[in-house]
Amino acid sequence: MLQQQLHQEKDTTTLLKTELQQVEGLKKELRKLQEEKQQLEKNCEEQEQALQEMGLHLSQSKLKMEDIKEVNKALKGHTWLKDDEATHCKQCEKEFSISRRKHHCRNCGDIFCSTCSSNELALPSYPKPVRVCDTCHTLLLQRCSSNAS
Repeated sequence: MLQQQLHQEKDTTTLLKTELQQVEGLKKELRKLQEEKQQLEKNCEEQEQALQEMGLHLSQSKLKMEDIKEVNKALKGHTWLKDDEATHCKQCEKEFSISRRKHHCRNCGDIFCSTCSSNELALPSYPKPVRVCDTCHTLLLQRCSSNAS
């Protein structure tokens, strides 16, 4: 009977040793998976940062493209109205005279009185701020504020 108990204890010990080896193997595998997870998280963070930087570069490139388009439009899209073609202000319709002079909007090329074109803005096609009409002034300010946000 003692031999039988001893035999059972040996079997139990063998089973426990096998289970212990399996547990240790699982612990090693768990550590390996945790290290792999950390490496993957690090890679993910680096890639997210790279994507953010690329997004920033893309938005800056889009802004530059908008500026180039604006310059291109200013150069060829709008025709510069000749002085003798305008007898009235395009916005307020008041007739030009000696006291009410004609002024070109440097953005759209139309002719306005000084009241309707008293704004100045820096345009990509001019080195200094230039005269623009009220309509272009509002439009350009909206475009700038939408680009900034």
